[in-house]
Amino acid sequence: MIKINSRLRNRGAAQQSRPLARQGILRLVSIVSAIWLSAAGLSSPLTASGSSIHNAGDYFMFAKAAGDGDTSDPKTYEPRCNDANDKQADVSGSNSDFYGRIHSNADLAISGADNVFSDTVSPNAELTYGVNDGPSTSCELQADGANVYASGLPLNIMGNTDPNDVQGPYQIGLKGWPGNLGNFLDTNGMTFGNDVTQVLPGKVCDRGSLTGSGVIEITSADNGKVVCNGKDPIKISVSGLGTITVPFTITMISHGLIEIGGSNHYLAPATHGVLAWTDQRFSDEATSIKIGGSNVNVMSPAILFTPRSGQDISGSNSAILCIQMIGQGALKAAGSNSRLGPLAPECLGTLGGVGNQGGQRAFLPFLRR
Repeated sequence: MIKINSRLRNRGAAQQSRPLARQGILRLVSIVSAIWLSAAGLSSPLTASGSSIHNAGDYFMFAKAAGDGDTSDPKTYEPRCNDANDKQADVSGSNSDFYGRIHSNADLAISGADNVFSDTVSPNAELTYGVNDGPSTSCELQADGANVYASGLPLNIMGNTDPNDVQGPYQIGLKGWPGNLGNFLDTNGMTFGNDVTQVLPGKVCDRGSLTGSGVIEITSADNGKVVCNGKDPIKISVSGLGTITVPFTITMISHGLIEIGGSNHYLAPATHGVLAWTDQRFSDEATSIKIGGSNVNVMSPAILFTPRSGQDISGSNSAILCIQMIGQGALKAAGSNSRLGPLAPECLGTLGGVGNQGGQRAFLPFLRR
């Protein structure tokens, strides 16, 4: 069943409605980002060949909805869609811009108002759902008409496993995950072991281990580190990590909860393009990666991977979140006044990986707004 409200508006009118103060702040971020990009030596696109960059294609959000079956909750396990929208991919909030593909193998819910789903270099349609359509029922779509769908309304696709076809889903890879993420998981496509090199080839845990216990609280001393934990949480509770010009870099790998709180952060992955990666199961914690707080920014394309559970991301106060939410479901993006997705023009560097057609993000179109 498709629910689409009737009030569709054009892209220009939506962008003109953005508050001037917000546009001014974001222009400043773009200018500083361009300077940081040049200083950091990231003026050339990164490629998959010979690099340590993981990739999740062009996706902002990808919900697989085929969990390990330890729970019957359709938010993470719906191999055949029922007649309800279980929101495995759930985008809400208001006055935000989204840059990157959004896909759910099952249901897709887009609510809120005054959001713009931008038309990027990725092939249209950029919003897709419905691979798990059953023989007698269809996966569900809610696409609120108070938003702008610049690349077209969400498309119900077949799932033909061709990575070059939007019906594939586009850029689908090993074990049903986008890009090359499936390469770093066990044969079940959901778990990984206690050797961090399985997830991050060539790296070690600079703090903690994948068999460790006890809550790990991130501090400023962890800048540039790979932080690991067993089944207990990794948390950011402090505020003020990083700056616009020099982001705080970190990669967190765990079998438990990863939670980013506090406020006024400017973050980026320390290695492999990964910010947070955990195989905690849905029945232990339905939402295994959380980003909350206020003015939490992620300044370069950053993979958040939960191959057995969901994520909950909120952004406000003109935040820049260059994240890629990849997991089973439910994946929730519920912020306001933000710019989200790896293809946003403010994102530093490039996406790595096979199938990325974006190359370097251009800053000039945004600066002209």
